[in-house]
Amino acid sequence: MGYWVAAVWVAAAAGGAAAAGHWFGKGEKIDRGLVFFYWKLSYRRRFIRTLWLLPLLPPVIVLVQAVFQDWLFTAVISVELLGIWAAQAVVNYRKWKKKEGELQK
Repeated sequence: MGYWVAAVWVAAAAGGAAAAGHWFGKGEKIDRGLVFFYWKLSYRRRFIRTLWLLPLLPPVIVLVQAVFQDWLFTAVISVELLGIWAAQAVVNYRKWKKKEGELQK
C-alpha cells in the first residue's frame, strides 16, 4: 500500500509545482543568466532545462527499482515521470514557438 502512496505523491508534487508556477510566474521572464526559480524563466529556457533533465530519468528509475524492488511499482513511477517530462517539454516548446511568432509580427 505504501508504494501506491508514493505514486500518488509524485503526481501531487507535479500538480503542486504547476500551481506554484501559475501563482508565482507573473512578471517579466528572464532569458539570460542564472535563475533559481523555474517559473521566472522564459519558455525557451524552460524547454532547455527540461531537455537537460532527460538524462536524469534512467538513474532515477533504476534507483526506484533498487529501493522498492517491485517491477510493477517501478513501471508505474516510470510512466508517470516520463509522462510528466513529455508533457512539460511539449507545453514549453509550443509556448516558446507561440511567443516567438507573436514577437515577429
